[in-house]
This record gives sequence, structure tokens and C-alpha cells, in this order.
Amino acid sequence: MNKFNLPPKMLVKLLLALSVGTLAFDAAACHSYDIPCKIRDAANKAKKAAEDAANKAKQAADAAAAAAKQEADRLAAAAAAAAAAEAAAAQALAQKGAAISSTEMKTIVSQAKNVYADSTGAMTNGYNAAVSKFKALLNAALDAIWRAAGKKFVASNAKMILDMKHRAQSLDANGQAALNRVKRAIGAKHIDEQARADMQTLVKAIVYGGNNIGSAVTHSSFGIQFCDSVGAGNVGGETCYMMIMQTYLENGQFKVGLARSFGVAASPYPSDIGAEQTFGLFWGPGGIDDNNGASIGLALGVVLDEGLEVGVSWGIPTAIPDPSAIVPGISISIGAGAKGEAALSAGYTQVLAKL
Repeated sequence: MNKFNLPPKMLVKLLLALSVGTLAFDAAACHSYDIPCKIRDAANKAKKAAEDAANKAKQAADAAAAAAKQEADRLAAAAAAAAAAEAAAAQALAQKGAAISSTEMKTIVSQAKNVYADSTGAMTNGYNAAVSKFKALLNAALDAIWRAAGKKFVASNAKMILDMKHRAQSLDANGQAALNRVKRAIGAKHIDEQARADMQTLVKAIVYGGNNIGSAVTHSSFGIQFCDSVGAGNVGGETCYMMIMQTYLENGQFKVGLARSFGVAASPYPSDIGAEQTFGLFWGPGGIDDNNGASIGLALGVVLDEGLEVGVSWGIPTAIPDPSAIVPGISISIGAGAKGEAALSAGYTQVLAKL
């Protein structure tokens, strides 16, 4: 017998009832005094919170992965589109820089005559004023002095002039395309950021590919020009269209300008002056505006190399100093053909636009 004096069957029933009661108690809220129950309850809650957090983290990770894939796909598509656009732009730029035929060059010269026509009146007035100033300052003795100074300058810079010519004639594909675009831009009287970039390419390739002319001159300008010459007998007029870039920074930029010049050349050889279009280079001390206005010009003929005609020019001063002390501007006509020495004469350059 047990202490409750219950028969065995009754005792079994009681134990079963207590067991069921305990299970029911476990399922209900824990009493404040039941520490094991509270621990189990806290553990279950922590487990559920961890599972919920894991589920939320997985959902967030899945969403982030989907967003990342979507962004990657977008960036890949944008990169592909940008690459295609860049390739198309490069192809268009290459086409714009394609070789210029002699027929197209004549068309460019003809176009230039039309688009620069609005500056003809100012050019004529400026040139007439230059001639008046030139006549007032010059005589036979001074003619000889200026001619000697020009020849001396060219002779002392002969290697660098020839280097510039050879570099201009051996440009790589990128340089040649830049040159052709510049020629077209000159003919259209148009300058923009592409023209500035192309001129920088040409300055690096032609001027700074070797030693610079007039190495003591820190501020100078470099230009690409083509000239239209018309003559009869031994007197001819020459109009040049040019793009000039300063080889030094001004306000953080390499300034670029478009200019037109006009001069009359007299040669002792009647057959030397005729109708032709020539391509050439220009270099001068100072900035773009320093090339603006009246000048004394001298064509020296082919003095250095076959197919190379060199000319020098100085701004007309208010009084005649020693010309050997002045660094002149120099023009290099490439492939111009042999010409004799022309007389010292007046010229006039007008800067028409600047960027």
C-alpha cells in the first residue's frame, strides 16, 4: 500500500492525471516561481526570433542580389551603348579626317573666299594703311638690312625649320586626320573644341616633336595655313587663311584663332608668280593678337630644301629698330615649288575669331 492508501488502479489513474496536468501546465504561461519553465520559454522565443531574423536577412539578401543583378545588367547595357557610341563617333571623326584630294582642296579654297568675304572691306583698309606705313619707313638701305636679317634668322634656324617640315610631312594617321579636319575648319571659318584638340595634336607633333624655333621665345604661336596666290608678270597677291594656336596657356587654355592675311609680292623673275594654292605652317613670337595688323613680309624662295619655300615677317614698328634684334614670324610653304626671292613688301593680318 502507498501512503495515500489507494488501490493500485486508482494510483495509476492519479499519476496519469498528474502527467496530463503537467503537460497542460507546460503549454500554458509559466508561473513566476517556475524558473526552468521561464528558461525554456525564453529559449523558445529567442529561437523563434533568430529564425525570423534569418528569414528576413535571407529575404533582404535575395532582394539585394536581385537589385545588384538588375544594376549590373543596366550598367553593362549602358557600357555597351557607350562603347557603340564611342566607336561610331570615332568612325565619324575618322571619316571627317579622311584624306583631302586636290579637287576638295580647291573646293575648300573657293568656300573660304565666300565665307571670309564679310571681312574683305576691313582687310583692304588694313592693307592700304600697312602700305602707307611701309612706304614711310622703308628705303633701299633699310630694305637690304631687313632682307639680311631675315636670311640670317632662317639660316640660324635652318635645322629646326627643316625638322618642322619633315614632321609635318610624316604625320601618323591620327595627326594627318587632325590636319585635314583643321584645313576643312579653316575653309569653313569655324573653330570649336575639336579644332582646339586637333591644333594641340599638331603642335605636339610638329613643333614639339623636336626643338622649337626661337627657343628663347617662351610665348609663341603656331599656325596651319593655306594660301591662294594670283599673279601676273612679276607681281602677285596672296591671300592666306589660317588657324593659329598659342603654344602657352592663357587662363588655363590654349587659345585658338582664325585669321586671314593679304600681301603683295614682287619677284625679279616674271615666271615665278602664278595662280596656285599652297599649304603651309606658320610660327611667330607672341600670342594670337600679336599677329594682328600690319607687317613687313619677305619671301626668301626655296633656300633650304626642295619643295620648301620660306618667308619671314615682322610687325611694322612705329620706328625702324635694328631688325636683327627682333624675332620674326616665319611661314613655311610645303610643296610650293621653286620660286625666286620676292621683294620686301607690306602685308596685313586680321584675326577674325578666337576661342
